[in-house]
Amino acid sequence: MKLLTNADLTDPTIRHKVLQQVQYASGWLLSAVVFKMNLGTATQSANSDSEEPTPAAAAPHLAIDQDRAPMSFEETCTSVPLQHSPWWQVDLGSIYHITALSVNSFRDCCPEQLDGAEVHIGLKNDTNNHRCAVIAVSKGKNKYDFECEIMEARFVHVVLPGEGKTLTLCEVQVYGTVLGETHCLLFSPN
Repeated sequence: MKLLTNADLTDPTIRHKVLQQVQYASGWLLSAVVFKMNLGTATQSANSDSEEPTPAAAAPHLAIDQDRAPMSFEETCTSVPLQHSPWWQVDLGSIYHITALSVNSFRDCCPEQLDGAEVHIGLKNDTNNHRCAVIAVSKGKNKYDFECEIMEARFVHVVLPGEGKTLTLCEVQVYGTVLGETHCLLFSPN
């Protein structure tokens, strides 16, 4: 299915707004702009040697399971235990034009485990890619949206710089288009 519009979809801010309106009105997931992160492969830095890994620490894929209304922390969040500059990443499997990102924490839990985290996007499989955003946690807020300058990327990294840090993520969504595609594909949310 193709979306026909007179809007300038090459402008990421216009494209994002148009597609959000269509998604809201139709209940459809717009995969060319909001592609499913669960198609990628999530990994994270190694667990701390000082403790047994928790279920969340063993499950980096939980940050891309598309569960934005979790009932419990263990069901939908991943956590990298205490270490130097813990990181989480997703390999999208292909190169995309990335325009925006959304990062969710678990309700008001553990704001220090996300505050100051840097979001990097790019073609390299490391944390030295372009920095798209720095997360500044606000009380009562658990979703953080960022618009990035349009750039090609295959990897999305979230790193919390510093000594003795724990990084916790509950959902990461990436907005962009497949390279070379100018139309938007619509998929049912099921």
